[in-house]
Amino acid sequence: MRFKVLGTIVLIGIAGQGCAPRDAVEQQRIQEDAAIGSYRWILDAPSGVRFQLVQRIPDQTRSFYIGRGFSLQAADEYASACVMQTIVNNNTPDQLVTFNLADWRVVHDGRSRPLKLTKAWQQRWEQLNIAQPARIAFQWSQFPNVQRHEPGDWFQGMIAAELPGGESFDLEMTWAENGVTKTATFKDIQCAKDRKLGE
Repeated sequence: MRFKVLGTIVLIGIAGQGCAPRDAVEQQRIQEDAAIGSYRWILDAPSGVRFQLVQRIPDQTRSFYIGRGFSLQAADEYASACVMQTIVNNNTPDQLVTFNLADWRVVHDGRSRPLKLTKAWQQRWEQLNIAQPARIAFQWSQFPNVQRHEPGDWFQGMIAAELPGGESFDLEMTWAENGVTKTATFKDIQCAKDRKLGE
């Protein structure tokens, strides 16, 4: 798979106690696959913590969950919710990184709101009578809502911004390094438009 760097921006800084007020936070936008048209955004904090958001084409996500026992209605509901594969790498030499997705915020059209977390999605699947094995598969595919990363650890899973295809948003993230709160914002993340792969 070929990657093409489409742009790099240096954001205004990273907030946190004991941190210089304008420490550089670098964000890159990369095209992962020209044929599919999917994009990846990478944000590197000064300490070495790396965040990545990777577009999930709705057709990819829909197929994934149908293959694990979801109804077409339920799979389509999630696939159409601007799903991002989320990856966090703790590349620091000595920082314990912790975070809670309940603290993260989607900013769209000037309004900020929390992410819809796994528990709320699972309540929806129960309403739609999705079988327990399928709900377990969903649980394992999600980015953990609460996470703890030792140096060298990494984890990935899905989150959903709950926006239509083609919309853009910012993602405000909060985490802690050795107990010190840090914040940074992914800028201009784009939701993938729905299409059949190969078209």
